[in-house]
Amino acid sequence: MTHAPDTLVRLAEWAANAVCARPPYAGSDLWYADQGEAANRLLAINLCRACPVIDACRAATAKEEAGKSLKHRHGVRAGMTPRQRWLAELQRQQLAQS
Repeated sequence: MTHAPDTLVRLAEWAANAVCARPPYAGSDLWYADQGEAANRLLAINLCRACPVIDACRAATAKEEAGKSLKHRHGVRAGMTPRQRWLAELQRQQLAQS
């Protein structure tokens, strides 16, 4: 009996291909720039939005942060700020209820 190849991307596989996991950005504080650091925050957002694994990151981030308040979300992830991710979750919840 043969089985179809596993086509699901595992966290370790996609995360290794993320812009934030590669030099010079790996471990950088860039992803956690404060609102007062507008240039760094914008750079982080733009790097994320051009990342080849943004869809996998967005799904993983949404799952990890599900149900968390705004104050428990940190850094730029999946091309969005904590507030943007929180608002996106609220919108998904509202759509699911309608």
